[in-house]
Amino acid sequence: MDDLTNRLMAAERERIAKDPPPTHYTELPPDSDPNWSAYLREVGRLLAEGNEGRWALIHMGELVDVFDTDIEAFHAGRKLGRTLIRPIRTWEPAIRTPTFMVRCRNSSTRLRPTG
Repeated sequence: MDDLTNRLMAAERERIAKDPPPTHYTELPPDSDPNWSAYLREVGRLLAEGNEGRWALIHMGELVDVFDTDIEAFHAGRKLGRTLIRPIRTWEPAIRTPTFMVRCRNSSTRLRPTG
């Protein structure tokens, strides 16, 4: 491998090592959304019943049903209105987001000097 490839691979290994660890379902933060609160209330029972890896459909703060795929849950819930379709899992993976924002230019926006 060339030097650039080795440097890129080393940088990626370093980035992965800095990723935050997954979060246990008992440590998920509460929220004012009734659907999220229902998920937090039900996830322990769903896991105990062997539903890990399946998908929960929640509507109006109540568990509607559990499905094998997200597509099945989506089709079952699309006429209900505002729903939460969530994978049932013991450990929630950390999701990396950008730590910076980049301003994009388009034809309607012009950057002007300030001052």
